[in-house]
Amino acid sequence: MKFLLDNIAKRLGLTSFNLSQVLIILLLLVIVAFIAGGVQEAGADFYNNPPKISTEQISAIKTIFYLPIVVNPLIILLGFLFNVLAYHFVMRTWINPAKRDVFLEDFASENKLWVRYWGASVKSANIIHGNAIISNLNPNGGEGGMFYDVHGGIAEGKVYRVSCRVRSDGECTMGFRLWVHGTDTKPGTASNFPAPPAFHLPVSSLEELSTEYTANESKALRVHLHCKPGTGRIIIKEVRVTQL
Repeated sequence: MKFLLDNIAKRLGLTSFNLSQVLIILLLLVIVAFIAGGVQEAGADFYNNPPKISTEQISAIKTIFYLPIVVNPLIILLGFLFNVLAYHFVMRTWINPAKRDVFLEDFASENKLWVRYWGASVKSANIIHGNAIISNLNPNGGEGGMFYDVHGGIAEGKVYRVSCRVRSDGECTMGFRLWVHGTDTKPGTASNFPAPPAFHLPVSSLEELSTEYTANESKALRVHLHCKPGTGRIIIKEVRVTQL
């Protein structure tokens, strides 16, 4: 039974079912069964005790009930659709509300608030046509990229998932990392700077990279699009911060 429920859960985009989810599904099934039973009972009563109407009207109505091979599957299909819609509404509204995006950057507005740093310059880091592009970082300048400070919607102690969609272009030799930390630079806040992830060379098609960060007293996130020197281009399409 658990194997069957886990397989159904995966098809609904869940990792597994918990007790509350199973109870909701059972309740919805009971509701649909009650409705279907009521429809069948009403139809049978109407068929056996038709109202006093013309023979032609009775004949037409009876024809409908002579087609259970069509009507019953239709009731089952409608019941299934009702179950799916009602389940998702209940789960998303009360049991497991959708995770909340607190920041989304699609680079469509050529946002000037992304700041170049370290080895990045106007020539090597820009926002163009809906993409953040970091290209041909000079080894003499060292690592670099662009960062953005996210302030709104960040609460101390909450966990945030930061993700981006990224790809490389051509014979790229640069490495890329999505690096996230707080903005508090006062002494004694070393935990504000977790160790950055390893460099990654994106493939030529868009892929998603993500990391998680627990906000501290700075109540802000600094999101780095960070590269090591090399040739070619790193293209970032989207950056998203979601509260978990």
